[in-house]
Amino acid sequence: MVEVGKKNGTNFKIPKGFVPIYVHENGDEKSELIRYTIPISYLSCQPLNEFIKESQDDPYETTFNGPITLPCTPEVFEELLEACPKLSQASSS
Repeated sequence: MVEVGKKNGTNFKIPKGFVPIYVHENGDEKSELIRYTIPISYLSCQPLNEFIKESQDDPYETTFNGPITLPCTPEVFEELLEACPKLSQASSS
C-alpha cells in the first residue's frame, strides 16, 4: 500500500511500518511537494535505496535532517516503487 498526498503544512500520522518520502511535483525544487507514504521495507529495495543515496549531498551521510525529499518527478518515483514489490516477490519464490 502506497498513500499519495500533497504537502499542505498540516500534521499527519504515519502508520506504523511506513515512512513518508517527498518528491517535487514538476521535478524542480520550486514546485509543490507530493508526499508518498511507503512501507519501510521499500527502503531496502536496491533501486530505491541507490536513488536515495545518490540524491544526498554527502553519499556517506546516514542521517536525514527532516523529511526524505527526492529530486525527481512523481513519475520517476513511481517507477522506482514499481520495481520494489517485483523484487520482493522474485526473492520469495
